[in-house]
Amino acid sequence: MEGAQPPRAGDSRFTACLRLEPVGPANATDLWLVHNDDEVWCWYGTEKPSLEQAQQWASFMGDSWRLHAVHKWIAYDRVSGEVIGRGGLSRTPVDDDWSQIYAFLPAEPWVRVPHAASRPFTAHANWLEIGWALRGEFWGRGYASEIGRAGLAFAFDVLGVQAVVSCTVRHNLRSRAVMERIGMRYIGEIRSRGKVEGIEGDQDDAPFAVCVLLRSDWDHSDQKRRSDRRYKIPTQIKSGRSGRSGPPSMPFSERWRRDLNPRRGCPLTRFRGVLLRPLGHTTAEYATRRPGTPTTGIPPGPAADLAGSRS
Repeated sequence: MEGAQPPRAGDSRFTACLRLEPVGPANATDLWLVHNDDEVWCWYGTEKPSLEQAQQWASFMGDSWRLHAVHKWIAYDRVSGEVIGRGGLSRTPVDDDWSQIYAFLPAEPWVRVPHAASRPFTAHANWLEIGWALRGEFWGRGYASEIGRAGLAFAFDVLGVQAVVSCTVRHNLRSRAVMERIGMRYIGEIRSRGKVEGIEGDQDDAPFAVCVLLRSDWDHSDQKRRSDRRYKIPTQIKSGRSGRSGPPSMPFSERWRRDLNPRRGCPLTRFRGVLLRPLGHTTAEYATRRPGTPTTGIPPGPAADLAGSRS
């Protein structure tokens, strides 16, 4: 997006239930917590990473935020501040491995244009990779999709790139489902070092499923319509005619925030026995209680479940 100010490394972004913080040296311990999780580390290598490795990755990601204006976020619960996982975007290296993606992108000059910054590595300027990795206890709650949608909005609406890709090993069906859920389209496979189902250890020619979303197919209004349907407030609640969310004398704003879902930690309202979560709480309203690798910076391999990518 021409004229857009690059995001600063300290900028936070918020989704319905998550606070997304750009990874840097200050987040190294939280990054290590994610990649040390039993449901995550096994997708990235043969042993759990050390804290020193996580510190190196966090430093690399911080450099990428500073020089490339993008990399991964640590995802925290907006209410409790608990570490949920890590995810988001990163630039892809200009190398033989990632050049396999060219076959799945339009035959246009922008595909091969390198980013102006040659550090921390030479990257593609106009398309990004997206992925996510969640701690096992938070699987199945919609957090990966929440991170993924935030990443797509950041890629197209803030950075103005032309395409976003995501790769995961063929048998990572949960992550592939997330890719499709957020609007990406399966387009084929590449071969790279990673896990092969039924074989121990990393293999040099593991099959990776590739999903792509082009800027021309990004319909932000469609994303918004889907979100509006998901969080639509029934007319009875809007007008204050329903007494199920609290006494009639209780202001609507109080009834709307009365309940708290202990599973997801999101503000809810109750309508005829159904809990509904609102859109658009402000940062002040739901501030958290938490005080304030070469190439991709993470060993090759898909992310868990919830790891939609090789980084």
